[in-house]
Amino acid sequence: MTKDVIYKKKIVNNRGVFYVCDRYANAKDYDVMESDQLGKWKMNHDKKTNPPKTMFLLSWTLTGKTSSIKGLSEIANPKLKEILDTYVPKYDKCNIVYLDYITEELCSEIIKWNK
Repeated sequence: MTKDVIYKKKIVNNRGVFYVCDRYANAKDYDVMESDQLGKWKMNHDKKTNPPKTMFLLSWTLTGKTSSIKGLSEIANPKLKEILDTYVPKYDKCNIVYLDYITEELCSEIIKWNK
């Protein structure tokens, strides 16, 4: 992963301008996806390289052309709580989290870190 893969959407609304760092890993291997997303999260946390008000979208999804989405979510989703518990204190919160087959427990974990 290099710096040029970070994609920031500029959003303008009646409250001003803000940016969203948004780029999924496009990987079906869990370790590749985790490393990609954590690297982007860490880069987004670096206020020297980001405009003010940059939000981070954690894309906790595995992508596979021949695999079932549900099966891939069963690999990634159980690890999300530990990732949030470890990295939110280091890198700030994820403002938006994308994932497949969300559960009530995962939803509660994400909300807990965004209060």
